[in-house]
Amino acid sequence: MNLIHISILFLIFSINLIAQSNTQPKLVVGIVVDQMRYDYLEKFYNDFGEEGFKRLMKKGTNFTNCKINYVPTLTGAGHASIYTGTTPYFHGVIGNDWKDRETTNSINCCTSLNIKNENYSENINRNRSPEQLLSTTIGDQIKINSFGKSKIFSVSLKDRGALLPAGKSANGAFWFDNSTGEFISSFYYYNELPKWVKEFNHSDKIKSYLNLDWELYSSIDKYNNLPNDESPYEEDIFSEGRTSFPHSLKNVAEEELFNYFTHTPYGNQIIIDFATELLKNENLGKSEFIDHLAISFSSTDKIGHAYGPQSYEIKDTYLRLDQQLAELLKTLDSFVGQNNYLLFLTADHGVMENTHHLKDLNFDTGVLENTDFYNRLQEFLQKKYNSKNLIKTRFSRNIYLDNDMIENLDLEQNEIEQAIKDLLIFDVPEIVDAYTRTELELLAPARDNKNYILNGFNKVRSGDVLYSLRANYLNWEHKFGSQHGSRHSYDNHIPLIFYGFGISNYVNNEEVYIVDIAATVCDILGITQPSGCIGIPLIKK
Repeated sequence: MNLIHISILFLIFSINLIAQSNTQPKLVVGIVVDQMRYDYLEKFYNDFGEEGFKRLMKKGTNFTNCKINYVPTLTGAGHASIYTGTTPYFHGVIGNDWKDRETTNSINCCTSLNIKNENYSENINRNRSPEQLLSTTIGDQIKINSFGKSKIFSVSLKDRGALLPAGKSANGAFWFDNSTGEFISSFYYYNELPKWVKEFNHSDKIKSYLNLDWELYSSIDKYNNLPNDESPYEEDIFSEGRTSFPHSLKNVAEEELFNYFTHTPYGNQIIIDFATELLKNENLGKSEFIDHLAISFSSTDKIGHAYGPQSYEIKDTYLRLDQQLAELLKTLDSFVGQNNYLLFLTADHGVMENTHHLKDLNFDTGVLENTDFYNRLQEFLQKKYNSKNLIKTRFSRNIYLDNDMIENLDLEQNEIEQAIKDLLIFDVPEIVDAYTRTELELLAPARDNKNYILNGFNKVRSGDVLYSLRANYLNWEHKFGSQHGSRHSYDNHIPLIFYGFGISNYVNNEEVYIVDIAATVCDILGITQPSGCIGIPLIKK
């Protein structure tokens, strides 16, 4: 081979390298596993197959120390933070619900005030939207970058698991209607559902799962490292007179069948089925523009709430999810192309151990609302300010003051805020930290700020005194299963894996944050980050 031939080959090789460096994935796939603690990846690793979680961990970049950097750690705030790259301070979703300061009415994170449709009264569940989001999302930025030509979709069992990842410019967001057993979408996106969605709903796919018993997925020896299957800490949600395997829907009232179906691993399977149909019918990843599909698995959360993180049910759900992910990855490989999609997997929050179980193990644990702290707070305000009516309402870990009452009594709001804060910190042992609105409005939130109350605060929607609970304490009593919402590791340590286009195999144990996900995706795509993003890119190019 002469020098000219070598030069030509080198030129072709160089051109190919340049072309490859300028290419982008055809599809971005975001996967959120609702209530997945990071330790599940390690705890169940040896029992996973090779093509699900292990494939992502072995061939992707695994961030083993990803933290949620705000409170409360809830589904709405988690999904919003993942896809906006910021905290509730900026994106505004301070929880699944919050209080309207003026009316004290509850506002859901997917409440819509602007949808007007002639069919509204017939299908009230479709009156949901992403209107409460105050920041753009990954999908919004992809859409902007393509001048509206990219296709953006999301799917979940929960409305908030679909609407908040989708964002305001999406083509569609779909979720499961527990009352009808069908997938629906918001009037915000569609007046009439697409034909393929109607066909999916009218097929026997969903109903076929109702007749399936939930038996152990693997041999019994795979579960021997767990506590007893029959447990006093678990809820008999299927009215079987026990909490151990197998489970079925035979004793569930007919009007509740679709709701309790989502409390089985088949709820995750129907998401896989629907996402596959969405992928193919909407032809995602097949054009010159980047498309985006957000998938949220919610049955993990519902099962976790009923049975807790140490149950046979949770392990069985994750062994099945492992195979369901393998099915999804195989579909993506064949339909989009193995090197043509960028995928990330994470969670919206973790979960705490059951308080009754912790108490039986002699851990310091408890429930704030089982104490008389609120009565003592009101008595304190009566004694100090001669009024029990200074608090207008309270919700979760927020106390809202009655500004009009305070003004009428010629009192100083910041003084009352501080007095309440002092009482909560020094006289309520279940509370570990508290801040006043006056304090928080003078501080600046940040990605690596350890003031998680500040990062979870929003000037318009939050209360006037916000507090956090000690580790292993809950706001409300939950006899069975468990709950989440705190800043502690069991709630805020989540998995984060990037896989596919442009991703190499690497394990990183440095502390990173939920807000870094959107920044990383946008950096890989070479597009502008969401409008409120405070995260940083984690993948080196």
